[in-house]
Amino acid sequence: MNLTRSGLQSLQPREGAVRGPTLMHPEFPIEQMLRSRDETVQSQLSQEIWRQRLVRGGDTLYVPVSYGLRVLARNEDALQSAVAALCVRFGAALIVELPSVRYACGAQVLEPYMEVQLSGPDSHLALVRNGVGRRRGRTTAVYRHNGHFVLSAEAPMASLLGYADELDELTMGSVALRMELKRYVRIDDDGPEAA
Repeated sequence: MNLTRSGLQSLQPREGAVRGPTLMHPEFPIEQMLRSRDETVQSQLSQEIWRQRLVRGGDTLYVPVSYGLRVLARNEDALQSAVAALCVRFGAALIVELPSVRYACGAQVLEPYMEVQLSGPDSHLALVRNGVGRRRGRTTAVYRHNGHFVLSAEAPMASLLGYADELDELTMGSVALRMELKRYVRIDDDGPEAA
């Protein structure tokens, strides 16, 4: 499990509050670090927060740090779009680290779980169910109508990384995927329990 140090920040607890680190911006459960060896580009990266303030209600959040720019996102799709746009702007001068899931650490480690909705032709339903199961997902509902299905599930974000690309390749883009943060759950030996 890759616990991101940058995603954790200790806060002073209020009287009677539970002590321990708190995850800042828990609504953004995935992040990617960008930096540059070029001082001019590094400086421009730190300015991205001002550009972002022009856009309200976005799916990404930029957090400048002394060693680069953290891009936080609501889902993998939003993260890829934001990082791709910065790669176009800064080109080869940009160093892009691998994305990481943001866990909340304290007395217990909490893992982000995503609500997943997939829809497409019935011929892909078995493939989709198996894929969700392989990624530690739990199907919560399946609706079928006129040769199409809608499958709802929940799964840990860490297991879903790369799933959209894999699904597009396996179904030639005929299955739609939507994901959003549902909750954080406690990690136990027996599996996650609601936090």
